[in-house]
Amino acid sequence: MQMKKHIVNQTGLTLVEILAAITIITLIIIFLGNLLPLMAKTNQVNEKKMEAVQLAKEQLSTWQEYFQAPETNEKPNKLSFNGENLVAQYPLKNSYTVKVTIYGTDDYERVELSRNVKAHQIHVQIFGEENNMITETYGYIFTNKPLAEFK
Repeated sequence: MQMKKHIVNQTGLTLVEILAAITIITLIIIFLGNLLPLMAKTNQVNEKKMEAVQLAKEQLSTWQEYFQAPETNEKPNKLSFNGENLVAQYPLKNSYTVKVTIYGTDDYERVELSRNVKAHQIHVQIFGEENNMITETYGYIFTNKPLAEFK
């Protein structure tokens, strides 16, 4: 019997190398497959936060405009006076709720600006569906009347 010649300089991949490559590629695909839904949820949460921030800015602006000229501007929403602060809470679009607090007894009230005009801090909070606060913003309103007259 004749012995077969041993082939030298073989090229190509072995079965083990191919299986290792397939395993690595599969693990990468699984990792990316799990990462994409997480990224989509994060984007959705960020969109809600951006919408809430915009709503908070709009509410702050509405209240500031009202206090600049209360005789000519429509009252934004029902206000209650709790002895020190003006407070309003009401629903907004897309299942948001806003809470507005205008502080009447803080240090800034004691600072008279001009012609008996006083600065009052206003705090606007936006709450989500589960009554969790999404965002908040602060500003100032200026008035020459006591806050109790605005309820």
